[in-house]
Amino acid sequence: MRIGITGAGRIGAMHARNLSQLSGVDELILHDPLPGRAPGVATQLAGSTVRIRTVEGYSEQLGQVDGVVVATPTTTHADLVLLAVAAGVPTLCEKPAADNEPRLRDMVEAVDRSGVEVLVGFQRRFDPPLVEMRRRVLAGELGTVYHVRALGQDHEPPDLGFIPTSGGMFRDLFIHDLDAIPWLVDEPVVEVYATGSVLVDDAFAASGDVDTAVVLLRFASGTLATLTGGRRDGLGYDHRIEVIGSRDALVVG
Repeated sequence: MRIGITGAGRIGAMHARNLSQLSGVDELILHDPLPGRAPGVATQLAGSTVRIRTVEGYSEQLGQVDGVVVATPTTTHADLVLLAVAAGVPTLCEKPAADNEPRLRDMVEAVDRSGVEVLVGFQRRFDPPLVEMRRRVLAGELGTVYHVRALGQDHEPPDLGFIPTSGGMFRDLFIHDLDAIPWLVDEPVVEVYATGSVLVDDAFAASGDVDTAVVLLRFASGTLATLTGGRRDGLGYDHRIEVIGSRDALVVG
C-alpha cells in the first residue's frame, strides 16, 4: 500500500514514523510546500524498511497513492480533503476538519456525495480504556451520570508560528474532548459555556487566542461536563477523563 502524507511538520512527522512501522505499508510519499521539510522527515526515517520519497506537488502526490494523510495547518484542511476526494483518494484528516462551521458543512456534503472514505483523527474513540469506559457508562454500571471531568494539558506550547493557523485553542486542543465526551455519554450537548486566559505566552493573545481555558457542557439529561486545558504543564503531557455516577466512578488517564 502506498500512503501519502501532506504536511511534514510535527504531526505529519509523527504519522510518517507510525506508518513506516506498519507491515501493510510499502511506500510513503511525503509532500510539504515548505522547502526542506519533507526531505528532512525522509532523512530521519532513512533506516525504515518502507520505501520513502518526496514529491513537490499535492496533485502529483494524489496521483500516486492509495490513501493520504492531511496533516497541514487547520485553515488548509477542507481544501486539501476536497481535492483528495475529487481524486478518489481515501483520506485521514487531522483534527479539526475545517476552521469554521459553514466550511465544514460544505466539506461534509461533498464527501457524502463522493462516496470516498474520509476519517477525521479523533483517535480517542478507539483507545481501549475509553472504549471500555463508554461500555460501562452505557451499560448503566455507574448509575445516573452526574458529572464528567476532563483535563488536557500540553507539556510545552506548539511552535509559535503554528498559532495563527491553528484555529484557536478550543478547535485545536479541546477538540478531542469536545468529540469524545458526547460520544462517551451518548447524549447531545444543549448548552456550552467557555472562558480562557493568556497565562503562558503573550503570542497567543497576539493571534486572538488563549492558552489556558475552561469549558462547561450541559447535556440533554442534565449531566454536566467540565473540560480544563492549557498549553503548558511543567510536569509533562497530561490527559484524564473522569466519570462520576450515582453508583460508581471511573477514571482514564
